[in-house]
Amino acid sequence: MLFKKSALKAETSAVIDGFKNMGLRAAKTGIIAIAVFSMFSYPAQILPIKLNLVLYLTIVAFCSKSIITVKESPIKNIKNMAIKVAVCCCFYFVVLFMAFNYWKITLAFKHWETAYDSYTMGIYPQALDNYKKAYPVLHRHGYFLIQYGKALSMAGQHKTAIAILLEGKNYTNNSILQTTLGDSYKALNNWTLAERAYLKAELMTPGRFYPSYLLAKLYKDSHQTDKAKKKAKEVLAKPVKIQSSAVNQIKQEMLAIIDEK
Repeated sequence: MLFKKSALKAETSAVIDGFKNMGLRAAKTGIIAIAVFSMFSYPAQILPIKLNLVLYLTIVAFCSKSIITVKESPIKNIKNMAIKVAVCCCFYFVVLFMAFNYWKITLAFKHWETAYDSYTMGIYPQALDNYKKAYPVLHRHGYFLIQYGKALSMAGQHKTAIAILLEGKNYTNNSILQTTLGDSYKALNNWTLAERAYLKAELMTPGRFYPSYLLAKLYKDSHQTDKAKKKAKEVLAKPVKIQSSAVNQIKQEMLAIIDEK
C-alpha cells in the first residue's frame, strides 16, 4: 500500500512538472514573440499585449526553479509566505483593475463606432447619445473629440461643439477641427473667431479648396465684399489636382461671388 502511494505521488509530481514545463515553454515563447514584435511596432500601446506580457512573466517566475536555496527558520518562512500571499493579492487586484479598464475602453470604442455609423446616416440625436456615453473614457482622444464636436455642430449645438473641439485641440489639431470651429463660430455670428479658424485650416492644407471656399463664403455673408471677391479669385487660381463635382461646384459659387455687384 505504501509503495502504491509513493508511486502515485511520484506520478502526480511528474504530471505537475510536465505541466509546469509546458507552461514555462509557452510563456518564454510568448515573451520572445512580443520582443520580436516590439522591433517592428509598438506593443506597449496595446492593452491585451501588456496583460499577456505580465501573465507570461508571472508564469516564468512561478515555474522556474530557484537558483539559490537558503535554509530558514520556521518564523522566517511564515513571514516570507505572508509576503508572497500579499504580493499575489496585489498582483491579482492589479490584473482585475486592468481588466476592468480594458472592458470600459472596449465598451467606449463600441459606443464610438455606433455613434459614427449614426452620424454618417444623419441620425444626429442617436449619434450624440453614443458619443456622450463614450466621452468619460475617451475624453483625451483627439480624433474622438473632433468627431464628437463635428456631430454637435451638425446638430446645431454650437456652444457645446466649440467646447468639445477646444478640448480636442489639446490633443489633435487639424483642418477638420478648425473648419468645424469656424462653422460653429459663424453660426453664433462670431465673425472674427470664425475667420481665424478658417484661416488656420487654410494654412494647414493650402492645396485644398474647402477652407478657402468657407472663407470666401464667410466674407460674403458678413458683407465684406472686397475680401470675398479677392478670396474667390484665389480659389479659382488654385491648381486642381483631382477633378471632382465638389470642386466644380465650388468654382461656380466663386464665379457667382465675383460677378455680384
